[in-house]
Amino acid sequence: MSFFSQKNPKNKPVFNSPPATIWLCGILIAAHILYLILPIELQNETFQNFSFIPLLFLSQFAEGGPGIVSERMLQLVTYVFLHADLMHILINLGLLLAFGSLIERTAGVSKFIIIFFASAIGGALAMTWWVGPSPISMIGASGAVYGLIGAATRFLFVHEVGARQHGTLIFVAVIMGLNILIALMGWGGLVHATQIAWQAHVGGFIFGLVLSQILIR
Repeated sequence: MSFFSQKNPKNKPVFNSPPATIWLCGILIAAHILYLILPIELQNETFQNFSFIPLLFLSQFAEGGPGIVSERMLQLVTYVFLHADLMHILINLGLLLAFGSLIERTAGVSKFIIIFFASAIGGALAMTWWVGPSPISMIGASGAVYGLIGAATRFLFVHEVGARQHGTLIFVAVIMGLNILIALMGWGGLVHATQIAWQAHVGGFIFGLVLSQILIR
């Protein structure tokens, strides 16, 4: 989406990111504002219904459990639209604008959307695999955004083959190293207020990296 003056073609666009990325950022912002203006009772209900909770997700498959519940399955993606605070959403929006724009321009709108939400699912599943049937609640678009980073990795280094492979390996090592540092510092686990779900970051990144190999030729 670009805004510019027809009278002065030298004016640069205010937004030069592609439209789907801008719209997705707008939806995340709108969802956060709506959540903030809700009465506290509705905030709590929204948090309970739309955050991702590994315990409730796994309970569907437990012996004597309720079976597949549509609301629990939808939470694999609805948690993306909730954020803990302003800093949380601003970081995700910045990464989304940077890496989402690259993927949308390279692969098109449909594949960009697929990678974003599939990575969100991958991040939630990675979190579930790590913590098991835990009652923690996970929110935020970080897993999906890390999927875009993973998908963008193959396009970030366009030098000769050797240099490209070297740069890609360093980039992946830095991303994984940061998340290992988060884990060692004890910041991992619950993404609500202070803690960071590094497991979802790693899961989303891997999903995005694999999907880019499958979807983007």
